[in-house]
Amino acid sequence: MRIKIVTILKVGIFTFMLNVMSLPAIAQDWDDLAAEEQAGLERLEKRWQAMTPEQKRRARSMSKQWQSMTPDQQKKAQARMAQWKKMSPAEREALKEKSKRFKKLSAEDRERLKRQWQQMTPEQREQYKHNKKAKK
Repeated sequence: MRIKIVTILKVGIFTFMLNVMSLPAIAQDWDDLAAEEQAGLERLEKRWQAMTPEQKRRARSMSKQWQSMTPDQQKKAQARMAQWKKMSPAEREALKEKSKRFKKLSAEDRERLKRQWQQMTPEQREQYKHNKKAKK
């Protein structure tokens, strides 16, 4: 019985160590990053050492996602980021709340609303936004 427990513990520890060793290093020094990753994170180089491991992980993840986008997707993302920067804190908070409510909808309802929005003309979308603002 004791041998089984020791064996199970050894296997468990070995498996845990393999998993930990296979995790990508999060709190890497700038020089430890691959050249293509450095290129994607270039604007963060001066701040890299001061960033927390979580900030580094998120930056690396976002950079990887950015590099996988098509030029058209990147252009849309840049436009959305510019729009976000122009928003007031209250507008940002309202948008976050709206996003949370949308995510709570069933998948079918989300798809239905997406289809309705996509079928609207730009003029209809503007009218919808205007009507929403007027109700507030």
